[in-house]
Amino acid sequence: MSRDGGKSWQLQLTDSIILNAQATPEGAGVFAFDSTGKLHRSVDAGASFTMIKEVPHKWEPGLRFAGGLAVAKGGKVMLWSLGQLVVSSDNGETWTRHRIETNWNRGSYPGMNRYASPEGKCSALAVTADGATWLKCDSSLMCRSTDFGVSWTGSTVGLQILCYFQGPAISPHDPQQAMVAALDQGVFKTEDGGASWKPMRVQTDWWNDDWQNHDGSVVKAHPAKKDTWFAIIHGHGGTRHPRLHRTDDGGATWKLVLDLKERFGGEWGKWLDDSEMGDLCFDPSNPDVMHLCNYQLGVFKSSDGGQTWKHTLKTKNGLNLVTSPSGQHVYLQCLKRTGLYASHDRGETWEVAHAADGVDGLAHHPKDETTLFISEGQHENYWSYKGTRPAKLLKSTDAGKTWTQLAALDSGPLYIDPVKPDIMLMSTLHGGKGILRSTDGGQTWHDFHHDAPSYTARGFTYGGTPGSVIYHMFGNMARTTQLHE
Repeated sequence: MSRDGGKSWQLQLTDSIILNAQATPEGAGVFAFDSTGKLHRSVDAGASFTMIKEVPHKWEPGLRFAGGLAVAKGGKVMLWSLGQLVVSSDNGETWTRHRIETNWNRGSYPGMNRYASPEGKCSALAVTADGATWLKCDSSLMCRSTDFGVSWTGSTVGLQILCYFQGPAISPHDPQQAMVAALDQGVFKTEDGGASWKPMRVQTDWWNDDWQNHDGSVVKAHPAKKDTWFAIIHGHGGTRHPRLHRTDDGGATWKLVLDLKERFGGEWGKWLDDSEMGDLCFDPSNPDVMHLCNYQLGVFKSSDGGQTWKHTLKTKNGLNLVTSPSGQHVYLQCLKRTGLYASHDRGETWEVAHAADGVDGLAHHPKDETTLFISEGQHENYWSYKGTRPAKLLKSTDAGKTWTQLAALDSGPLYIDPVKPDIMLMSTLHGGKGILRSTDGGQTWHDFHHDAPSYTARGFTYGGTPGSVIYHMFGNMARTTQLHE
């Protein structure tokens, strides 16, 4: 505490790790909440403190949910610990406990709360100056109360998502229609260009409006059938191995077409263990031919629209798939090790096309049969890059047999515009630039951040109309229509 405008300081509560401290608006006291769940109060301007309340709470370094503490006029105090929510109307003399599950409304949010119980998850708590509205955030979802914690309503705009593994699937038949898969949230669909979203009940026995969730990792639109989509979801808790589903009525009903664990086995962890990373792509000359990759098992192929599958490549760390314009060449991007795999017989057999300590970006020219680009990652993981061992941008014009270095940039995900292929995008941490654009086929690069809310794009998706591209980050998406400008 400082009593001279910050020139000098005196340490208070020396034996406690204080997570939150709040003074009363009237200056009548100070409240301090510590890592063991004890709430301390001072009524003499911080000269001395008394422990007045103890709640279930155990904080450790790195834990985001440090609990919330807010104080309003008239002696109102709200404490949201990891275990419970309690309120006081007499400056902490007496307390009342509220349960958010009893009176919870997710508001305009189309999905589910992503925790088994929202009651004990609080990373921040605040109250408006008039003491009328209380706001709580759990690091992903905000909710608000206007009755002093009795009832809560989700306060969201659009789609609030923890993480995207893949970008949205834009319908090739209607750019206003798209689906997206999200970690801990499942699958959502928009029919108005993203203005509003509705959840897809892909596997109804996994859906539970009362706090259960499931993960979505991949959604793809069928190139020829406008109402056909494919989605990969992972169940709640111990059922997190991937299952591929298909809908032929725009998402109204879904059918399970492949259970990877049931069909091909494998070891699957209870929680996120990279099993949710993967991709799905179609043979451009015959959409009934499909290729699916999984981070744990490798690559699979179906020649009958997903009814039957065979295991064509056993490998680890497979992240993304692309095909050449004819579908003759198929490529698998592997993160962390191995590098790039190539198949030159429509996914029947595979070989290493470029050995590297991971490939962080992969893009194929939309019109040239043998031209593709990769970002060769020499570091373990682009997303946790610490500034050493930079990567290289490479180009091949002979289907991956030989490579030419275009740039010594720490490049990550790549994008080639399908309308004007000389225009490319790159996500990079090089010099803090974030997103770069090339207008000469990757020879030179310049800053490009139009409408991007983040400097680190996890990937890019064609937006369905010329000049439109969608960036996706860990927890949000954004669209620009200025790619060609």
